Amino acid sequence: MASFYFPFTLKISNTPVIVYPCIGVEYVFHREQKIEKYLEGLYEKNAEVIKDRDHYHIVILWEYDGTTMADVWLFGEPENWHSGPLADVKVFQDMKPYDGIGVSAGDGLVMLGAEEMHRRSKQTFEEYLSERPQLPEGINAEEGFYQ
Repeated sequence: MASFYFPFTLKISNTPVIVYPCIGVEYVFHREQKIEKYLEGLYEKNAEVIKDRDHYHIVILWEYDGTTMADVWLFGEPENWHSGPLADVKVFQDMKPYDGIGVSAGDGLVMLGAEEMHRRSKQTFEEYLSERPQLPEGINAEEGFYQ
């Protein structure tokens, strides 16, 4: 069974944001609500918290006890393309900063590793953003959130 819906990319305040909705997030978004609108609100409300490391972000959206959780991974620009960027993570529950549950789960960490390997295999940042990596069997997406 998959852990994620197909990821998608958008720009918020000129920062590329790669979004990985987790299976189960439909319990808080009900599929007719727009994840993009939620994230724009999250970024607007928490601009001071999210402002650092804005080369690109990876957001994992998930549901926890009926609330919307967002792990916002913030990546700085690497010194050179084949070195790793500095990263930070901010966790939000219903758009408020949250530190009571920990940072990500194993599947999220595997996905982040796959994203970094994918980034290093590409020649440019634009090429990296143009497609998402194949994740290992069992956590790889099988459908889109809006399908």
